[in-house]
Amino acid sequence: MKVDEISKALSYAGKVRVMVLESWGPFDSGFETITLMKGSEDEIPFWLAIELEKKGIVKTLNLAGIEDLSRVVFQEREKSNVPGSLIKLSRDFYVKSKYNVEKLSLSNRFEDMETKKKSELLISEIKKLRLRKILNLALLGVEDPKILDNFTYEELLGFFKIRELLETLG
Repeated sequence: MKVDEISKALSYAGKVRVMVLESWGPFDSGFETITLMKGSEDEIPFWLAIELEKKGIVKTLNLAGIEDLSRVVFQEREKSNVPGSLIKLSRDFYVKSKYNVEKLSLSNRFEDMETKKKSELLISEIKKLRLRKILNLALLGVEDPKILDNFTYEELLGFFKIRELLETLG
């Protein structure tokens, strides 16, 4: 299994806030029974939110908009030369950001196309800034749980793979 497949699977198990547009349920997820009432906000598994959004039953909320991405870039740049200064991102940050960009791709509105371009540039910048810090942490042999808690799923997988590679090199 590839890193992106693993992180996607883990991320889809996480939860996301949704605005309920149409009542739905009850649905037994195996862990809980989910019933959504029109007009409310709820937190449901990300995979379910994606499926229900396609059907017009819910609208996902808080999925890394331009303001959030800009804030992350600004904060990461502030301490770009300090390896342990990664700001805390949700474990599923990249998957949810990618999903948000994919949603924007479906629109023909000029504003959405511009937002999509800006989002892609900001996500790319976030990856570059954070990857440099993560590589430095791996080279320094840092495994502080407080620092690792700020990593996304993809970053954790990459970090430990780099550490493994460095150990084999001696």
